[in-house]
Amino acid sequence: MISTVVGTAIRKPEQLFERIKSGQAQVFHATEDDEPLGSRIYKKIMSIFS
Repeated sequence: MISTVVGTAIRKPEQLFERIKSGQAQVFHATEDDEPLGSRIYKKIMSIFS
């Protein structure tokens, strides 16, 4: 996973690909416990209003 500014990813995608190929990108492993941010926010909002 490479964290970067959206504009950089749009203007200079070659740089990102080179960083990935050179091993500078961190591997992201999701777990079963990972819940999408949108789901967590939705559940929080619903718990407030119920």
